[in-house]
Amino acid sequence: MKPSVHPRVVAIVLNWNGWQDTLRCVDTLQAATYPLRIVVVDNGSTDDSATHIHAAQPHIPLLAQPRNLGFGGGVNVGAAWAVAQGCDYLLLVNNDATVHPEAVTRLVAAAEHDPGLALLTPVILLEGSTKLWTLGADWQYFAIRQRSELPPTPLPAVLGMDIVYGCVMLVRTSAWQQLGGFDPAFFAYYEDADLALRSRDQGWRVGVVTAARAWHRVSSSTAQQPRMKVFHEMRGRMLFFRKRLRSADYLVFSLHELRYLMVRLLRYLRRGDWAAAGALLHGAWSGIIAKA
Repeated sequence: MKPSVHPRVVAIVLNWNGWQDTLRCVDTLQAATYPLRIVVVDNGSTDDSATHIHAAQPHIPLLAQPRNLGFGGGVNVGAAWAVAQGCDYLLLVNNDATVHPEAVTRLVAAAEHDPGLALLTPVILLEGSTKLWTLGADWQYFAIRQRSELPPTPLPAVLGMDIVYGCVMLVRTSAWQQLGGFDPAFFAYYEDADLALRSRDQGWRVGVVTAARAWHRVSSSTAQQPRMKVFHEMRGRMLFFRKRLRSADYLVFSLHELRYLMVRLLRYLRRGDWAAAGALLHGAWSGIIAKA
């Protein structure tokens, strides 16, 4: 058998009660100019997603989980399957994202050109627009500073970042294995930021391929359960900073975070959203006590 001239890429699409979005996402991956395999992980859906996805795409492997493992846990399941297939790269794709046909080709070309790059993302735009969602972020110890504007042209082929996000992310398999994948302590939110900084701790670099494009419909998977989003976002935030900061610094951060927490809490209380206020406090406490 002739060896493949293309590095092997497996795209992992995580589904949770959103089979319509997942099928649309899969359609854009199947239109990619790069030859890749696709695997769908169904994360304990309750809307008969697995049946719909299998009926529409019977040739795509579908890994149905008995319960919701969270974003990181679900992706880890798909990644274990992909690594067992001998892939060189993992392509993590939110089911509410769509990718340009050339995006994977350009991501892989950039990774092959520079073996020191562990994580790469395209420029991610808001769905149906040319407006930037985010490039990534800078890590400033006590804060994550979002990068929400492209720098002046000419743009470098790869724009270096401290943090890139898992909406659409190409991951070098050797780096993924070294890092052990996503930390399962994160159920949702901040697991990608954690992975990016852990990769940098190990001497890898991360960045944005400026010639590649994808689009994201923000928070589609949690739109029907906004309190769940409030809880997990706050929990992930507290856990992330607890992992990254030394004990004394975390205490200082917590005092600063108290102001952020109170501003959000008062906003919910003023509009009478007691459930969101409770979810915020519960999420903060859960992140503080979670095993890091």
